[in-house]
Amino acid sequence: MDRETALKAIQENVKNENLIKHMLATEAIMRALARRFTENEEEWGLAFTNSHLPSQEV
Repeated sequence: MDRETALKAIQENVKNENLIKHMLATEAIMRALARRFTENEEEWGLAFTNSHLPSQEV
């Protein structure tokens, strides 16, 4: 899942505006940590979506 898809899914599934703000703040922190540890920022940044979106069948 890319960031655009994740944001769309969040907007469709999460109705609490404060929770969405919290998730975006978490994304920023995870991206900063990824930079610090020379990891993939895209993967780490998407960690904020996992616990708040419905499971997707693969």
